[in-house]
Amino acid sequence: DCVFDVGANVGGYGQFLRAGVGYRGLIISFEPVTAVYQSLHERAARDRSWVTHPMALGAENGTLPIHITKVSTFSSFLTPNHDVVSCFEGQNEVQRDEAVPVRRLDSLYPQLQAQHGFRRPFLKMDTQGFDREVLTGAQGVLPQFIGLQSEICFLPLYRKMPGIAEMLTLVSGLGFEVVGMYPVNRARQEQWIEADTVFVRRE
Repeated sequence: DCVFDVGANVGGYGQFLRAGVGYRGLIISFEPVTAVYQSLHERAARDRSWVTHPMALGAENGTLPIHITKVSTFSSFLTPNHDVVSCFEGQNEVQRDEAVPVRRLDSLYPQLQAQHGFRRPFLKMDTQGFDREVLTGAQGVLPQFIGLQSEICFLPLYRKMPGIAEMLTLVSGLGFEVVGMYPVNRARQEQWIEADTVFVRRE
């Protein structure tokens, strides 16, 4: 009855939920980049069950510099790794940095739950290599979530980005199991670069 849309960009996932899935419940979107957030907010404003917050989620409350790239979907707290994945050079070229607010999900969750009254939330993450930190900052409330989705890498698009083995071990240890993997993009010879990986709570 609620989808936490972390790393919302301009709202593509929210639109997918509405038009592609037929989901009519609450969407709570988080996007830290100021110019991108404005486009997200304008799109969500037409939907009474879609709320937005201009911030990132992470392991600690505070402020961090995010790298703004030429194509906004590649903006990340991490540095692009062209040594391994070169097919996006130009698109993920860093243009500038922007200081953005970062919050732990478990510090926001009680207020959001009291405000919206949801009971069966789902956590979607697409943070360009920062999903591990989002999970770290959500550990106090993850038992409340029935499932989650993480964009997991097979080839590191960013330096210091956790790979598939680390992420599967982490999420499994938090009580979730894989129910599906869907490639987002591919390198030469059809090798997967990233895959949206869906998990459900084990019990």
